[in-house]
Amino acid sequence: MSGLRLSKEAKRAQYEMPGFSAGVCVARLDRALLLFAHFRERYGSNVLVENIVDCLFEVRQSLIDWQMYAQMVTDYEMAHRATREERENA
Repeated sequence: MSGLRLSKEAKRAQYEMPGFSAGVCVARLDRALLLFAHFRERYGSNVLVENIVDCLFEVRQSLIDWQMYAQMVTDYEMAHRATREERENA
């Protein structure tokens, strides 16, 4: 890979990775919450299970907040320019 292409890839990663990473974590938390829902249906609930579920929902909301913050602080203009230049040079 040329240095220019590596530079463009790095700029794109800077643009995409924070939001993508948070999105993957939210999806994994959703899976854990679904498993807890199935557990509750089958075995019922107790204080411990409810506290764990509440904690997971709080973590999920923090990740979503982080995802929105990461989108605000990431240099979107630079990323759009890099992807546009890549398409034009392809």
